[in-house]
Amino acid sequence: DSVTAHEDLAAAYVQLNQFDDAEAELRTALKLAPDRPQLHYDLGLAYKMQDDPTHAIPEFEAAEKLDPQQPESPYALGLLYLQAGRYADAARELKSSLTLRPENGEGWATLGSVYNQLNQLPEAIDALQHAIEQIPGQPDPHLTLANVLIKQNKLADATEQRRLAATLMRTNMNRQRAEVATHSGAALLKNGDLAGAAVQFKDALTFDPAYTDAHTGLAQVFDAMGKPADAAAERAKAAQPQP
Repeated sequence: DSVTAHEDLAAAYVQLNQFDDAEAELRTALKLAPDRPQLHYDLGLAYKMQDDPTHAIPEFEAAEKLDPQQPESPYALGLLYLQAGRYADAARELKSSLTLRPENGEGWATLGSVYNQLNQLPEAIDALQHAIEQIPGQPDPHLTLANVLIKQNKLADATEQRRLAATLMRTNMNRQRAEVATHSGAALLKNGDLAGAAVQFKDALTFDPAYTDAHTGLAQVFDAMGKPADAAAERAKAAQPQP
């Protein structure tokens, strides 16, 4: 139908980062189907991508009212309210979204930060613990939890959370370095520079000894060098479970 045609055209404009054109198509579609929640949500996103929260918020509110069982609109509202410093409104909407989609680890981390701003410390701790369970590799929830624990005068616990955050930061940085070195190794291998590729893959493994792609790449280098035993050893390491 014509509404779908406008939706499809709006989606195409979004892919091209032409959000003003997407906005125009969605507004036209809403004239034809004003009670369709997805249109309001998509229009809210188009406004949001143009840094226009004034127009985005009513669209997300309309989408949430029309379809209270979908988590995307309250989540988007929560983030916009947070940006505006409307912490109580942000907490309400984020909590509503997380009730519908409790597996959103980033959402729990954000809600924990909002509760910390509101000085609702038990609620902050609960939200941050959910975040840490779901996104265990991210340091930010640990840092926010440390700040909450300091407010409760639990200094030893806060110090432990900061230590955990620092460890995760180092781990993540080393993984990024391993990724860069592995990409370099793959490019060198593709160009036939086996010695250079081996150096890069081995560098990657000094940063992150468990990085699967580096072991796999080094195995390919050993295959090309005629070293099947070394290649098999690297593949065995690549097959080991990640820590």
